[in-house]
Amino acid sequence: MPDTVAENSEHPNGAEHHWKIMMVDDDAQVHQVTKLALRRFRFQNRRLSFLSAYSGQAAIELLQAHPDIAIILLDIVMETSDAGLRVIEQVRDVMGNRSIQIVVRTGQPGEAPEESVVLNHAINDYKTKIELTQQKLFTTLVTGLRAHQTIRELEGQLRSCEERCQALQRLQSS
Repeated sequence: MPDTVAENSEHPNGAEHHWKIMMVDDDAQVHQVTKLALRRFRFQNRRLSFLSAYSGQAAIELLQAHPDIAIILLDIVMETSDAGLRVIEQVRDVMGNRSIQIVVRTGQPGEAPEESVVLNHAINDYKTKIELTQQKLFTTLVTGLRAHQTIRELEGQLRSCEERCQALQRLQSS
């Protein structure tokens, strides 16, 4: 099995009309069950497009190729005990991306204690795999997509304001 898999073939109109969800977990069954649970998911008349990474390093490579990911469902313990934490650092510190919603989904909460991860890393939610039922996964995705969309809109408004300020400065200096 490859470390990364992009799956847009289910969506003939192209992934740009879908929400990109990246699953990062070294357990292939987690990817399969997640896709099964979300197969009928729709939010704002858009379906999901899945990207799968089976290691932290593969996730970082996918992030560089797909900076428009809306949500990452992220395991912490993979090829190393902190591989998922390195992914969080890549998204927030290296890429400077605040719009991607990062949901930690761990099967080993003792290795990545909730309080420590929530306080010390810029994540948006923390779930154990056992508690993440189909309904809770649905709720997590809807709230995450709303937050992602709001942040993207605010970033667009900020860029627009910055452009207007620069135009005004050019007018004043001429």
